[in-house]
Amino acid sequence: MNLPYEGKIRVTKLYGTPPPPGFTYAAGKHSGMDLVGVNSKQIHAIASGTVIRSSYDPTGWGNYVVIAQPDGYSCIYAHLNKRNVKVNEKVQAGQAIGMEGNTGNVTGSHLHLEMRKVYADRNTTIDPAEYLQIQKKTGDLVMGKEKEQDQVSDWAKDAWNWAKEKGLLDGTRPKEPITREEMAVILERLVALK
Repeated sequence: MNLPYEGKIRVTKLYGTPPPPGFTYAAGKHSGMDLVGVNSKQIHAIASGTVIRSSYDPTGWGNYVVIAQPDGYSCIYAHLNKRNVKVNEKVQAGQAIGMEGNTGNVTGSHLHLEMRKVYADRNTTIDPAEYLQIQKKTGDLVMGKEKEQDQVSDWAKDAWNWAKEKGLLDGTRPKEPITREEMAVILERLVALK
């Protein structure tokens, strides 16, 4: 999974938040996550897929691209200044698909990133932060640091792989602390192994 920018990224609005004064959201809440590229304004596909929309909506998303991904999700990239892809085009994860902009119904330049299980149904949105496995907080996010968090330390690789193989862990977030709930699940799975 890729992030939509290279380099430093600022998260400016989270999924599920209410609209700013003077704005309304069709879903009643923010249906995506707003991001701003600090080092680069070029937008990259977070996953491979097929472009199913590349269009302009003057009262909503402005210039936008929708990519249907092999995992069944559709990813919407909205408010673009420029679109680099056309409908039915196959794209690869990390491919440049456009430029951040302020087209459509916006208060400033940013990328609105939205994930849907069913593109035609706005009620099937999911939190992009969960999908991308990044923290749910506003502020600066550095891609390099996120990648470092995904790497298992050399001293723990054998144990980590064993725990994944046995189904004790899902293999994500190796350097993150665990919750009591996660510990309970791990213990339950460990006891079930005997």
